[in-house]
Amino acid sequence: MASLFSKTFYDSLEIFFEGNSRTLKQMPNDDLLLCQLKPTVFSLVKKGPVEVKGIDLVRTELNALFSKELESYGIKTSTLKTEDGLILMRKEKVPPIEVIVKGALVGSPKHLYKGIGNTPTRKGEILVNGKRHKPYVRFDWRNPLPEEDTCMPEELANYFINVKQAKKTALEAYERLRDYCLRHELDLQDICFFMNEAGDTICAEVSTDNVRLKYKGNDDKLANLLNSRDQERATERAQEILKLLQKPFLRYPKIIVSGGFCTGKTSLINMLQEALGIPKLIDHTTRPMRPGERDGFPYHFISRKDFEENLAANFYYEWVEFNHHYYGVPQDQVFDTESWTLDILSTSWKNYQNKVPGIVGIFLESPSEEILMKRAHARGDRNENIQKRILHAKEENSKGFDLVIPANTSLEEKFMIVKNFIKCKGDKDETT
Repeated sequence: MASLFSKTFYDSLEIFFEGNSRTLKQMPNDDLLLCQLKPTVFSLVKKGPVEVKGIDLVRTELNALFSKELESYGIKTSTLKTEDGLILMRKEKVPPIEVIVKGALVGSPKHLYKGIGNTPTRKGEILVNGKRHKPYVRFDWRNPLPEEDTCMPEELANYFINVKQAKKTALEAYERLRDYCLRHELDLQDICFFMNEAGDTICAEVSTDNVRLKYKGNDDKLANLLNSRDQERATERAQEILKLLQKPFLRYPKIIVSGGFCTGKTSLINMLQEALGIPKLIDHTTRPMRPGERDGFPYHFISRKDFEENLAANFYYEWVEFNHHYYGVPQDQVFDTESWTLDILSTSWKNYQNKVPGIVGIFLESPSEEILMKRAHARGDRNENIQKRILHAKEENSKGFDLVIPANTSLEEKFMIVKNFIKCKGDKDETT
């Protein structure tokens, strides 16, 4: 009997779908497909696919890496197994909709929107070509007319795909893959997904064929290759990206950040994720979602009933009730995830210190009460809440923490102090 991933078996299957970049064949089990990628890349000049020898096998391996990373965070993909250049996939109903996440001013927006790089935003900022901004999701129709690259209105896209769920899935997948790439000296600037109609499963492939990566390392020769768009070197570029992703990644510890309110904990955690790819541990809360938040960022928002059921099942490593709302840290994330950051009360540090391997505790000292009041008013806190939080801040204690950062240190200074501290710690751990 021929192997599931043998050429003989693949050739015996009926074609389910054939496109410019891949061929899907129907497995005897109606729910499964066997996929073979083609040695092609899309050419902007020729407005279509061009053949590039060897790119198919590298894309196949990259898809396996990215899919495994997404699945490790509970983000569903259609990829089940990869072997001998073939991909076993779960069959999904996939509409011809591209779900695109842009995390920098690159590609179409940079070229199409005349003057965007010279027009101040509502906050008075300037979007700089090639520089990062807060990621957003847009929808495109697959294979538009030649010379056209326009966005679909979300109301129109919603006829074919669950737009709300697709945006949630795309943003979470983008953030997770970007963290993963940053730990390998690569910055994920944008990505294009295909999803099922429900918008909860990433289908087709995730590889250099549908991402834009920027090299952040110190090798000038490698930077010239990886940051170029030369299609003749597409296979060589993809191979070097694969090598980087297969290397042991830049290892960071699990980081606890604590201190009073308005000391910059959230901003520091965001910068550690943005610059170093250290993900935030996503804990659960029963508090209402605030403007600009979504499930998974910065919390998983669940009902009080569901939280209490989780408590009964011993689901949380630790939990607290604060301001009449529950907050809980899932057990599996604490121990099974390689590195993370987490904001906790200083009184909880004892629950992690010397109990969680690879843990580091960082405490941010509070500035004067006058400065706290100014910061709290600036972010819109009500007076009664400010007074309560100031009282809580006075109870925060730096005793036992590995690193204490003085008050009135700028965010950039905090980041550099932490970056240097964890680098020294990593160097020390490697020599002991």
